[in-house]
Amino acid sequence: MRIKLENGKQNELISLAKRNLTWKELAEKLNVSEYYLRTDLFYEKRLLNSEIFTKLSKIIESDFSKFIKLKLEDNWGQKSGGKKSSGRLKKVLKPEKSEELAELIGIILGD
Repeated sequence: MRIKLENGKQNELISLAKRNLTWKELAEKLNVSEYYLRTDLFYEKRLLNSEIFTKLSKIIESDFSKFIKLKLEDNWGQKSGGKKSSGRLKKVLKPEKSEELAELIGIILGD
C-alpha cells in the first residue's frame, strides 16, 4: 500500500525521524538505501509505502495518519501507465525478401 501525505508532511516526518540519526542509520532502520531515502522519499519524489510509514511513526513516537491524503495500491502506477498507453502500439513493418536483404543478413551473421 502506498501512502500520499499532505504536501510537505512526508519531508517533515522524515526530518523528525532523522533528528538524532545519520542518513545511513535511518536508512538501515527503514531497510532502504540511503540514496533512496535522502533523495526520492525526503524530497517527496516517491510515495511512502505503508511499512516505511509505520516504522517512521514508531521512531518519532507520533501519529502522522491525520495527514494521509490517499492510500493507493502498490501497482497504482502500473495501472495508470497501462491505461495511458493502450492503443499506442506501433505496427512493425517487415521488409520484403530480396537478394540484397539476404546478402546483408549473411554479412551480419558472418556467413
